[in-house]
Amino acid sequence: MVTVLLRTIVISLFTWLLVLTACFVFLHYLNETVEGWVPRMVSPLGPLVPSRWDSLGTVEERAFQYRAIYAIALWLYFGMIGLFCTAAIVFALVSRAPQGSSARWTIPTFTIVLLASVAFLVDVGRRFHTFDDSIIPAVAIAVLIALVSLAIVLAELLTPRSLNASYWLRRSLEIVLGATLVPSLALLAFALVPLVPHWLSGQLQGSKITAAGTFGLLSGIASALYGYYTFIRNIIPSMAAQIAATVGSALYLYATLMIAYFLAIVLEGGVATGDFNYVPPLLQALLLVALVLGFYANINYVGLHRFYRDRLMEAFMPTDEAVCTSTSLSSPLADNLLVSALKADGKLRPVPYPLINTNLILLNDRQHKYAVRGGDNFVISPLFVGSSATLWQDTDAYISQKGPLTLASSVAASGAAATASAGYIGTGITMNPLVAAVMSLLNIRLGLWVPNPGRQRIGPFSLIPTFFYPGLVSGVLSRRHTHQSRFLELTDGGHFENLGLYELVRRKLPVILIVDGEADPSISLASLVSAARRIEQDFKATLTFFKGRGPESLMMEPSKGYPSGVRYAEAPFIVGQIRYDGGQKGVLIYLKSTLIKTIDFTTAGYLATNPAFPHESTVDQFFDPDQFDAYRYLGYEAAKTMIDSLDLPNKLYCLG
Repeated sequence: MVTVLLRTIVISLFTWLLVLTACFVFLHYLNETVEGWVPRMVSPLGPLVPSRWDSLGTVEERAFQYRAIYAIALWLYFGMIGLFCTAAIVFALVSRAPQGSSARWTIPTFTIVLLASVAFLVDVGRRFHTFDDSIIPAVAIAVLIALVSLAIVLAELLTPRSLNASYWLRRSLEIVLGATLVPSLALLAFALVPLVPHWLSGQLQGSKITAAGTFGLLSGIASALYGYYTFIRNIIPSMAAQIAATVGSALYLYATLMIAYFLAIVLEGGVATGDFNYVPPLLQALLLVALVLGFYANINYVGLHRFYRDRLMEAFMPTDEAVCTSTSLSSPLADNLLVSALKADGKLRPVPYPLINTNLILLNDRQHKYAVRGGDNFVISPLFVGSSATLWQDTDAYISQKGPLTLASSVAASGAAATASAGYIGTGITMNPLVAAVMSLLNIRLGLWVPNPGRQRIGPFSLIPTFFYPGLVSGVLSRRHTHQSRFLELTDGGHFENLGLYELVRRKLPVILIVDGEADPSISLASLVSAARRIEQDFKATLTFFKGRGPESLMMEPSKGYPSGVRYAEAPFIVGQIRYDGGQKGVLIYLKSTLIKTIDFTTAGYLATNPAFPHESTVDQFFDPDQFDAYRYLGYEAAKTMIDSLDLPNKLYCLG
């Protein structure tokens, strides 16, 4: 598992670092085109950047000079800051009571101010070569005044006289500011990339740059692994831990850019010779490999998902030999078993019909319900594949058009709890945008990318989820994740609804049996509460409980006996009635993993030394014989108690 994790990180780092290095090389060549007409942009940066970088003496320092291409980005950031200041001033000037009418002097006054500002800027533009840098603050103020005046005049002209322009203007400004926040931060991050390498280049050349970059990368990797760990361990991080993870992720993102920038300079030969007119053959070869990986490597296959999927497959879909020898062996038949193989000639085989529930991440979907929930329930079955958001497609047709979908991969996706941008009912540190971005960059995720059943096949390579798409666009930048995306990311069904009740209620079944084995030491029934809310919102189905068979039966009460101080439930199950939309009724039997007095002596002995039983973390998949038998005996006793109490052999069909 450790080597697979290292392999995943190495592949991801190699791909992204080389691709980013190539991007910086291209930008540096582009810089030669633009630096001739923007040298004056560098000087106003003050203490951040020296005004005359080319006066630095050593070859190394000249190689790390602050290029015009970065100055442009920084000035664009300054422009967005100016836009924010403009919006703040406009808001202060035009905010009036809703009942107030527009002042008659507003349009003429601000029109005069606007014309005066424009006239000043035109005059400065004509004689710009005669001024020194001291004119730049005056120009900035004039631009600010012109923008404020223009915004106010337009607002007054476009708003009917009977209405107040204040509301329309402030709403427009709020939308603009919201849309520019993330781009402005991205511009700032890009513009600051050369600063640390330049400072360090004057100290110990590349050694400090390497050390700083390595520290940043390790910080981000630690943050990603921490997010992964807290998720699978069901740990709620403290505020300090959340801040540390966020800062570590930000350091990783900056360090990745910084190292790529440094490599671009070193591999260009700039540090050694000052010559930026060639790219070494080594860089060309490495870049070619990185591009091939970025465009053609299937991120489902080179990440943690495939390792997780194979281990589940070998445990729950073993060969006959593995069963007979009680060992973990390869399972080649299960590796190729398609979901559609559970039916033959269009008819279902005489085996249980699986409804494999996953969560479809839809963080950016235009439909508010999906975006707020973080996704929709995506079901995979032998007959159909899809969700309410994407609609459904026949499974055979889906596999024929969009490639193989195996039972093992589907089941692994259904249990893929630790995935970026997804969390238990939309919570957890993996929902943090920076942590999620780093986890996606490093491909530390268990989720499965699949083609959208609601879209037709586009081309031969549109069926392969790669680092660039959807890995970069949807995973890192989080720009897609909608029901119309070409690729959909499937994660643990518990991120939407943790019991599998949702799809059964959709089918209006007369009898539903749920076995809940999640870790729930407080018996909060959070999954059942969430499921009941979802089925009522989406299907207008309501859940009520029969008298004496409700949640109170699951509450733990102290009892004398062995071991000392143990609390037992009155019953391990509850029974409720589901009233479907249209008047039909169904019965829900809910069996809970909880302590009951009828447990045997050996199970009680395990409890005595393991007080968290039976709510030990579900991430613990490495059961020793005593632990395995304790859960098996408890499950047997709980099921037997339920069957006897409800007289299910005689009343099962009557319940419906």
